[in-house]
Amino acid sequence: MLKLLRNQLVNIIGCAVVLGLCASCSKPLPPAPAVSEVVFSGDIKQMETVPGRGDTLVQVKDGDVSAVVLSSQGVKRAPDGDGDSGITRLTPDLSNALSGRKVTVKITLRKAPTNGSPLAKAMYSRPGVATSGWKDVPTGNEFVVETFDYVVPTTPGPRGPDLVSIWADPENQGRAIEIRSVEISAPAQP
Repeated sequence: MLKLLRNQLVNIIGCAVVLGLCASCSKPLPPAPAVSEVVFSGDIKQMETVPGRGDTLVQVKDGDVSAVVLSSQGVKRAPDGDGDSGITRLTPDLSNALSGRKVTVKITLRKAPTNGSPLAKAMYSRPGVATSGWKDVPTGNEFVVETFDYVVPTTPGPRGPDLVSIWADPENQGRAIEIRSVEISAPAQP
């Protein structure tokens, strides 16, 4: 019975988001323009790791195109709100603009040519509020764009702006991926 009620509540909240209603207050969300912003463009200065967790970042360049090689090993990663492995942070203004909206996260990546990881994971987080949980992000020999969607909570994050976290090797064997870009987009809200 509780499982049925929980599923019904999830469906009601999902419908509210699709209809443009704030799930926490049942008021229509205010109109908002479409948003599309690259939050990581292959520059190592735009990504960080958590010290002591076994992650490394290396800047690489293929002609004029930059990328970062991220390798992960060591501990299992919990999808906590403060990020783990490779982290790129949104600006406070972008975080605020995305509140209550369904966003698409687009990651351009491939497995690293040397010791490449066949699968990565990624998550969107509003620190201290909620996360998307780890989403599988398959990799291949060529750069591809992988996406996932997430409805950003309306509650502001008490521990800083939103972030995207990428885990290069969920099997913790020290394998690596190359990341060219991370883009966040949301459609216009009438």
